[in-house]
Amino acid sequence: MTATGWAWLAAAGILAVLDWIAVAQGARLAERIVKPLVLLAMVLAAVAAHPIKPGVHGWLIAALCLGLLGDVALVAERRPARVLIGPSASRISASKPSAGPGSAGTGPASAGPASAGPAGSGPAGSGPASTGPAGTVAISSVSAGRTTAGHAKTPRLSLDGSPGAGPDVLFLLGVLAFLLGHLGYARAMQVYGTDQLSVAFGLLLVLIALLSFGYRIIAGAHVLGGSRLTVAITLYMVALGTAVVLGVGTEQLWIAGGVVLFAISDLVLAQDRFVQARPLAPLTVAISYHLAQALLLLGLVS
Repeated sequence: MTATGWAWLAAAGILAVLDWIAVAQGARLAERIVKPLVLLAMVLAAVAAHPIKPGVHGWLIAALCLGLLGDVALVAERRPARVLIGPSASRISASKPSAGPGSAGTGPASAGPASAGPAGSGPAGSGPASTGPAGTVAISSVSAGRTTAGHAKTPRLSLDGSPGAGPDVLFLLGVLAFLLGHLGYARAMQVYGTDQLSVAFGLLLVLIALLSFGYRIIAGAHVLGGSRLTVAITLYMVALGTAVVLGVGTEQLWIAGGVVLFAISDLVLAQDRFVQARPLAPLTVAISYHLAQALLLLGLVS
């Protein structure tokens, strides 16, 4: 790493801390400005670096640029709804005001068949979908995408909570950018060099993670965005898993640590968005994501 590269990496660290503060305080506008700047500084650090391994540089810069594109897309999207998958029910909480068209008891989600179902088919005799406080849309007794009462299909909601729509375009663009970014990292790691036994160990880690969490994430994605989002998330998991396998296979501590930390960041994000929302998840995702990118940058240039 050159002196210029270290300077840009230090700038990225300062910007990352500012982004973490913005996330912790819920300052959405500040996050939209600062978060892309973190990756921009890392891109400049990578450009200024001189990797020891030949052939790695271009793939590293490409992966970071795709991460920057993904950050821009995700900070620009509307605040997503949250889908909670339980043993017998799932709930989608939309970020809507408590008064007006999106408030409880009004709007599309509370009118018509969605709020007037057979007695006993949902809580307190409600139908498959009903509204609660602060614009919460509840989908009761969901099992494998269908309600247990009447076997009606689960209504599809967009990521901003509006019924009948698919996933947000900006979110899908962000998923595509990070998917390609993971493939870029995977290629850089392949060029860097891997050990077969370590690759096998990485594959074992990925399989354990998929068996433990993957099916719940895919189920939540299907409830929230239907088949299009399900396919996108499944392909993303394949790309991320490939990067993890090859990253661990390099036997380079910073690369392996960075790619595993990236996987943890994505896992927490997916759990928060598609399975169960948790208060500290956004901050956990931001911190682990930036540390992962920094470790990958340092590992691939050394």
